[in-house]
Amino acid sequence: MSAAASMFILACAVSIIILIFQNFFSHVFTDPRCLPIFLSLIPAFIASSIYSAFRGGLWGQKAFVAYSLTELIEEIILILFGVILTLSVDSVFEKTLSAAAAISISYCVAAVIAVIIYIRRGGKFSKFNNQ
Repeated sequence: MSAAASMFILACAVSIIILIFQNFFSHVFTDPRCLPIFLSLIPAFIASSIYSAFRGGLWGQKAFVAYSLTELIEEIILILFGVILTLSVDSVFEKTLSAAAAISISYCVAAVIAVIIYIRRGGKFSKFNNQ
């Protein structure tokens, strides 16, 4: 199984546990408004598990420009959506929730871009036992 698949499965498992036991997490935070923000970052967590493996593959291929391009695009998307989403709401809570959504969006876009670049550069999927 590839590193990306392993990390994706692990991130999904952790995310499912968080969703199942979100009542527990609601008691961990001192402010009840924190839980929706925390939950809105789950897509970022899952996307990060994917794109980190593929960006690592790009780094291993010494494709530093491609690696840096994914980083740059991620940051541009983060800033763009952060500004757009936070300007469209009024309260501090809504702005914070919007910022968390912008993070999730930018990580998801970066994951897709990293996978596309990795594959277009001829990257292969391997199993742990073949490495």
